[in-house]
Amino acid sequence: IVCVNPRTDDYDENMHVMKFSEMSQEVQVMKPTPLRNIDNLPSGRRQANQIFKRAMANLNDMGSNTENIPIEIGVQAVYSLASQFPNLCVHGPDDERTLKTLMMFLEVEIAKRKKFEAESDVKAKDFRQHLVEQEKELLMLRHQNALLSADLVHYKEKVQTFESQIVKAEVEASNAKKQSQGYERVIKRLQDEIQDKEQALSRRLQDRERDKQRFQSKMALTAEKISQQMELKMTDQKRKLESEMRQKDKKLQQVKR
Repeated sequence: IVCVNPRTDDYDENMHVMKFSEMSQEVQVMKPTPLRNIDNLPSGRRQANQIFKRAMANLNDMGSNTENIPIEIGVQAVYSLASQFPNLCVHGPDDERTLKTLMMFLEVEIAKRKKFEAESDVKAKDFRQHLVEQEKELLMLRHQNALLSADLVHYKEKVQTFESQIVKAEVEASNAKKQSQGYERVIKRLQDEIQDKEQALSRRLQDRERDKQRFQSKMALTAEKISQQMELKMTDQKRKLESEMRQKDKKLQQVKR
């Protein structure tokens, strides 16, 4: 069962949940492969049987005669629930002593057998519980591994998205830098043009100032020259008037005489 939020803001989270649900279907639980009992013996006795066979092979290599030694001797010597059965002989139906001895031996053996069975059941239950806990832990670890794998895929997608955004931002930054460099070149060119125009304007102003000074000096010379000419003319006119006045005075004197 997968719970999905229909809101558009949770689209990324929903994709993450769907991917995890898809991956969780692929989780498989491995069943332990049962061991084949080749010799039809329990695992401990089978190992003892193998050890006994190696010992027999070593004896054969040493030259000892092992044909009359039964293989059950080595296996029975490893582990047995029963003690050596006593050699008893019943002399009759009234042989209570032998029967009591046999009953005591059987009671001890039955108690030992029950004790071994109880211990075996406890160990089997403990082993089963430990095995179940290990299976649960394994399933939990696989579940966590699936979650981490889904998170890793999600984070890789985010990293790829961020990398693409970074590449896009770097391209935009490069374009902006190129555009800025173009603007800087245009600004420098305009500044150079403005500087050239300012220098040209300064030269023109200097030329005008020189022309003005030359014109003023020329005007001063012209005014001085005109003034001198006017003074000369006035002097000539004054002389002429004085001459005419003297002549008139002479004529008047002559008329009076």
